[in-house]
Amino acid sequence: MVDGTFGQFATRFNGKILFHSICYSRQNPAFMLTKEYNLLGDHASLGCVRLQTGDAKWIYDNCPAKTRVTVYESEDPGPLGKPDKLVAEITAELDNGWDP
Repeated sequence: MVDGTFGQFATRFNGKILFHSICYSRQNPAFMLTKEYNLLGDHASLGCVRLQTGDAKWIYDNCPAKTRVTVYESEDPGPLGKPDKLVAEITAELDNGWDP
């Protein structure tokens, strides 16, 4: 990533914008940045769409080049809704370095 962190399963769309996992401090999925996980669903990047790793992998594996992507800004999450995090927040007690 441009800030020296690392992500998994990056899929580029609309030029420089990516779908990708939350960020990690090293090129190793055991080094998840808990604060990044806790920001899922909030504005926290340079415009990319950050996802739980499993969701980023699904797009990476299943959406070929030129798959249509519609991006919009609205309080209405659209027909599919807004996905819930698997856990609301990773606390210090739950922080094991992995995307839950």
